[in-house]
Amino acid sequence: MTGKLFKKAAVLAVFAAAAGCAAAFPGVDAHSSESHDAAQSLYEVIAAEIAAHREQPEVALALLDQTLARTKSSEVGELAWRTALQTRNPDIVLEQARAWAAIDPKAGLARRTILVNAVEKGRQSEYVELLSRMYADAEDKAELITDVTTLLAQPETASAALETVLSPYWEKQAKNASSARPAATFPAPAAQAEPPSGSRPTASPCSLRRPTSAGRPTGPERRTSSRTFWPDIPTPRP
Repeated sequence: MTGKLFKKAAVLAVFAAAAGCAAAFPGVDAHSSESHDAAQSLYEVIAAEIAAHREQPEVALALLDQTLARTKSSEVGELAWRTALQTRNPDIVLEQARAWAAIDPKAGLARRTILVNAVEKGRQSEYVELLSRMYADAEDKAELITDVTTLLAQPETASAALETVLSPYWEKQAKNASSARPAATFPAPAAQAEPPSGSRPTASPCSLRRPTSAGRPTGPERRTSSRTFWPDIPTPRP
């Protein structure tokens, strides 16, 4: 909650500074279109915040959409997206995520919202392309793929198609992990006596283990909820 308040305060501070620049700098025309737009945006953000606190997110979004269209601000885009979460309507949340991503294509929360929706709706070509771009931009690629893999644990997002799409990423992460691991040195095995003639060789316990898919998380990681990947996405009402 504190983080959200700081974000909202930052947005308000930006518009307050812009609206007050005429008073701070005598050379700036207080009646210019820029000053008027900044004052209007400040009013809309404050009014939207009041509407949101009154549990009127639709009213708040109508105001923020005007501000977003005027300012093209990523901060306003995030504020509108967070306000859309109050509606508990996935379609409205997706609409705000797309509007935010149109202004800031690398906005992580917007991208993840769009990705989860595309997976849920089975729009494979869309989430394949989006995941490719997210992977290219990710600072921690292993964390991203682990997060996306949690979608396989959810009935609404699990599919063979998604598993097929993720397989190359699991293999990449497995190769990266193996190449980053320092080579271990082992002492030479002690000489063993030849087994008696006619006896059956015994298999090493390691050779009896069933190999797992290359790089694919197993066990508890597979059971992680997709809400860990995306905790704020509203669940569609039945």
